[in-house]
Amino acid sequence: MQIILLPGMDGTGILFESLLKELSKDIEVQIISYPCDKNLSYRQLIDYVKEKLPQREKFVLVAESFSGPIGYSISSSPPENLKSVIFVSTFIHPPNAILWLVAKLPLVFLLKIPIPLFIIKGFMLGKDIENHTISLFTKSLEMVNNGTLAYRIKEMARLRGGVKKIEVKCAYIMAKNDRLVSRNHVEEFRCLAPDIEVVEIVGPHFIMQAKPKECAQVLKKYIAI
Repeated sequence: MQIILLPGMDGTGILFESLLKELSKDIEVQIISYPCDKNLSYRQLIDYVKEKLPQREKFVLVAESFSGPIGYSISSSPPENLKSVIFVSTFIHPPNAILWLVAKLPLVFLLKIPIPLFIIKGFMLGKDIENHTISLFTKSLEMVNNGTLAYRIKEMARLRGGVKKIEVKCAYIMAKNDRLVSRNHVEEFRCLAPDIEVVEIVGPHFIMQAKPKECAQVLKKYIAI
C-alpha cells in the first residue's frame, strides 16, 4: 500500500517534509512533483499524474490545495487500485471569489516581489510556524518559474466545479482557520460524495505543514482501512 502525495501550487513537494517525519517508516510514500518550468493546464497535469500512479499496487491519493481538481478527476473515474482519496484544504471551483481579478494582474512581475512575513504567517502557515518551514516555503516558490506560478493561478481562476460523483471512499481535511479557501468548498465535495468524512483541524491553509501530526493520523487511518 502506498500514499501518493500531490502538492500545492508550488508543485515541488518539499513542503511535505514535516508530514513525512510523522508517517511510519513502514508506509511507502511517493510525492508526484510538477515541472517547475512548464505551463501545464489542469488537464495536462491530470494526464501527467496518471502516468506516474502505481499500476497494480493499491494506493491512497492525497490532494493538497491546488491539486484538488486533479485528485477529483482521478477519483471520479478511478483506477481499480485506488483505495481512497484525501482532499486537503482544497477546491474544485475557484478558491476565492476575487481570484478572477487577481488573474488579470501582471502576475509574473508581482511574483518577483518577496511575500511579506506577516502575510506568510497570517494567511498561509500560521503565527506559530517554525522558521525552518518558512524557509522551505520561500525555497519552494524560488524553485518555480514565475511564469509557471502565474499560469497556475490563472488555471485556478478558470475552474468550473464538478458534476461527476466521487467513486471511492474519501475524506476532506479542513483547516479551521483557512483564510484562502472557504468552508463552501467542503459543501461542494459533500454534494459529490455524500459519505465523505470531513476532519476539521485548527490551523491555517497550509494545514499539513502547520499540523503535520494531526494530518498524518488521518492518512494512517485511511491506509489502514
